[in-house]
Amino acid sequence: MIIGFSKKTSKTLSKIFCRNFRHCVVIFQNKKNDNILIQVASDGIRLINIKPSGIEKLISAGWEFIEINKINKTIFKTPTLLTCVGFAKHALGINNPFMWTPDQLYRHLKKLL
Repeated sequence: MIIGFSKKTSKTLSKIFCRNFRHCVVIFQNKKNDNILIQVASDGIRLINIKPSGIEKLISAGWEFIEINKINKTIFKTPTLLTCVGFAKHALGINNPFMWTPDQLYRHLKKLL
């Protein structure tokens, strides 16, 4: 699994409350070795097929990526909001109700590496 972080957003609240990273996405690899980018947006969840060249384009646009090899299968006991961070925390098995911003998630994952 790969977690991608972007400094760009069109959301006003993210621009106000998020210092560095303002959006995150989860990228899974399916059985065909294709990457599926899962984006949580205000209008729903988008599944986007993305090739390695697509990831390279995102990197050149300022995105940063963290690859997570060990996925914690812990089931959430704390309800989470359906936000980009909430979805990423759920996918990673992180149960921290005070982690709300992509920047907080990024710093947490960097500590684990």
